[in-house]
Amino acid sequence: MPAIITDQFRILNAKNFVNDVVVGSANTTNVYYTFVGMPTPDLVEGGGSATWTSSPPNPIDSFNEENAYHDSILTLKRINENDLTFVIPKIKWEANRVYEPYRNNYSINNKTPVNEYTTLYNAEYYVLTSDYRVYICLDNGTNASNPSGQLSKSEPDFVDVEPQPAGDGSDGYIWKYLFSIKPQDVIKFDSVEYIPVPKNWGVSGEAKDIKDNAIDGEIKTVFVTETGSNYSTNVSSWDVPILGDGENGVVNVEVGSDGRVSNITVKNGGTGYTKGTVLFYPNATPELSGLTQVGVASTAVFEVVIPPKGGHGYDIYRELGANKVMVYSRYDRTVDNNDYITGNQFSRIGIIKNPLKNGSTDLLTDQQASGVGALRLVGSAGSTTAYDPDAIISQTVGIASTAYGIVVSYDSDSGVLKYIQPTTLSNSNRGYKLHKFTANPGVGGTTTIQRLSGSTTGSNLRIDTTYSGITTTINSVTKNLGLTFTNGVANPEIKKYSGEIIYVDNREPIPRSLTQIEDIRIVIDF
Repeated sequence: MPAIITDQFRILNAKNFVNDVVVGSANTTNVYYTFVGMPTPDLVEGGGSATWTSSPPNPIDSFNEENAYHDSILTLKRINENDLTFVIPKIKWEANRVYEPYRNNYSINNKTPVNEYTTLYNAEYYVLTSDYRVYICLDNGTNASNPSGQLSKSEPDFVDVEPQPAGDGSDGYIWKYLFSIKPQDVIKFDSVEYIPVPKNWGVSGEAKDIKDNAIDGEIKTVFVTETGSNYSTNVSSWDVPILGDGENGVVNVEVGSDGRVSNITVKNGGTGYTKGTVLFYPNATPELSGLTQVGVASTAVFEVVIPPKGGHGYDIYRELGANKVMVYSRYDRTVDNNDYITGNQFSRIGIIKNPLKNGSTDLLTDQQASGVGALRLVGSAGSTTAYDPDAIISQTVGIASTAYGIVVSYDSDSGVLKYIQPTTLSNSNRGYKLHKFTANPGVGGTTTIQRLSGSTTGSNLRIDTTYSGITTTINSVTKNLGLTFTNGVANPEIKKYSGEIIYVDNREPIPRSLTQIEDIRIVIDF
């Protein structure tokens, strides 16, 4: 049986996602985080591939791959109410360009007049101006002589609840103002491809005024598609009712000296229209309504454009097709926050819902969290030992039992080594078992951390089993290590494999330096 998932279902899903984040950020019913991960894109044992840098692999949606995504998580950043918004494709206003008017009936059988798209939401029927205001085009100067419309000459710049022309109106365009993008939203959400759409539309301020002004089924636009001929020129204009299922709609029809319809103007948009028709038969009696007037060679044909449900400006998500959501996260490193790794790279970003705190059944609620383990290492005084990023390390934790990991970062000043333990490290040579690094090795074990690859400068260091805490003092400066250590060992702040990974994006590697800031924008297309 033929079936479709409608655009309105996609918009509903976008609304539900935004609402879930907004409500969850207030009462922690649900929590969402972005994450960065995969520091080893070129290392097969780290879950990478030899071709990742030049051609990142497409993410795979399977339970097995979901666990691999968990293995690679480096850092998480919580998504709060102000960290996401609806977005729509960016269409900038430009002079001498033809924009497409809003119509309710674009389809595969009635394509858009300029670009021949088959849906309204693909049409270029709204614009972003240089003042960061958004307008929809109700009329682009379409008439019987110019069925595709005319060039837009004047940039709209008014702020009003009612549609208006731009400039002197000579280009025939009528625009409907919807909203202005706030400066803080420009900083967070404006991009090359998308513009943000306000959340909580119509609740207060300007948005409430525009929504309250909307009238369900009020006609704003009627087009002349055929001018007719041989109309009487004794009267130059006529008030004609809009027929259909609504009430009180009236248009004014003008007749030129050539006996053809020259213009039509909506005089009263009425209410409640879901279908409208204009029949222009001057002097016709009620009994002749719907019949061609005697003496008229051909009657004019009009198209009554039905507004979106609720009227123009009532529901901008429906009106603009806002079925995409942008999530914003800023990743930077400060003295008080060392959750973000430096000296390495990441090549994966994603979104995870409802991760748990490590060692708990409680939701993780911190604003940022670390997904890596860490060891506080010590050795001989003045040691120049290096543990290179992506190097494989090991610790003998007992007889025939060895823990393996991959270095994420190493800070020689604090002695903190951060690492991941992806399951790809488990192979036949390592007994197919991933042991944890420990400050309390069993019989035959040691606290020394061996380097199996990377630099071999200096002697191997050992776990500082005397250190517990989250800070250390270096040259009289207190430094937050980002993780809480117990006897020199720190666990990730997220419980491994907890939560649902709902979005994954593999990318070319992005190096991380000490002063670097990443503004990450994720667009989810519902």
